[in-house]
Amino acid sequence: MPFKYRIWFKGAVYYWRILNSKKDPILKECVKELQDQGADDPWIKLILETEGEIGTPIEVLKLKELKEKVIERAVIFVLDEKMDHVSLRSQPQPSEWFRLQNHVNDSRCSMVLNMARSGNLLLGNRMQNKFGKQWKMCPGCRKIGQDVKQDEGHVILRCPLVSSTRHSTGVEEFINHHQGQSTSIILRKYLGQDRAGMVELRNRAVHIHQLVGQWLIRTRNFPE
Repeated sequence: MPFKYRIWFKGAVYYWRILNSKKDPILKECVKELQDQGADDPWIKLILETEGEIGTPIEVLKLKELKEKVIERAVIFVLDEKMDHVSLRSQPQPSEWFRLQNHVNDSRCSMVLNMARSGNLLLGNRMQNKFGKQWKMCPGCRKIGQDVKQDEGHVILRCPLVSSTRHSTGVEEFINHHQGQSTSIILRKYLGQDRAGMVELRNRAVHIHQLVGQWLIRTRNFPE
């Protein structure tokens, strides 16, 4: 969760607990006195900012509703930020926000998936690849007279240079199952947006590794 919303979340929950506590009337009176001072107090100012963001006074909400409203605003903020960064647009949304996902680990497979999600599989579209090559347009497609932007979605899902590998790994079957959807949407689903389990995601990471490896080998002698 973004740090600002984490502060709002903790502050709002603490404020709600004070208002609904029956064990500490003195603390509740202190809060009332601070409220009477208005936004001059930094803590009350934080509460007012939180209420302005969620659009509802905290005291009229149940605790579960309060948490859901703050998380909802945090999710909207993250999605807006994500759309502003091209390298994050292929990253799938988590199945449960702001909690460690069950497919996240420190394995090689996890690394491949995260590199694909961040748009940095070291293809040569951002910097030189391991063969010292760098292209903005796919060299394989350029060879057959097509100008296609080179990126992770193209190599994994579209490039004819690795079509046989795509068929043998089952990636083509996945594409056909989602026929009619854009490359970016299919890629997001393949990278976990469809809520695939841990074993399936590991298999997909292996397939991506195979596709990228084959593509790099077949383009290593192509001119820049």
